[in-house]
Amino acid sequence: IEERIAAEISAAKDSIHIASMAISNYQVLKALNKELNEGTKISGIYDKAQMDNVVRAWERSGSESSKEKMELWNNIKEHLVAKQTTSPLRGMMHNKTIQIDDRTVLTGSFNFSSNAARNAENIVLIQNTDIAKRYGNYINDLIITYGGMVK
Repeated sequence: IEERIAAEISAAKDSIHIASMAISNYQVLKALNKELNEGTKISGIYDKAQMDNVVRAWERSGSESSKEKMELWNNIKEHLVAKQTTSPLRGMMHNKTIQIDDRTVLTGSFNFSSNAARNAENIVLIQNTDIAKRYGNYINDLIITYGGMVK
């Protein structure tokens, strides 16, 4: 699944909107960074508490892989809003959605995390302009709701 997600991200021409609890999967991080370097506009929202846990795990590990993921994440997070979660039972940013170029949506139970591939998760690929625009609007609403600005 993560290979397909990375391929869809890498096919972006103009924009990527993401709403995700965590973004720690290497292939996803690498694809998002590639798109940033190519000038694709990336915006979105993530759960700060969840990603803080991921970052702490990377720091504890100290492995080259963890260092590389941290560098990729640090580039991406500057383009995203960190949703503050006060309780793991209420208010967590638990979306797993990427909208690409107002034409494609990836959504489902698959977290964009390293652990997702070890679970029984799924993802739906929707290629429909009307639906993709609705998802983009939804993610923009989340960005605004949690203190960001839509660019």
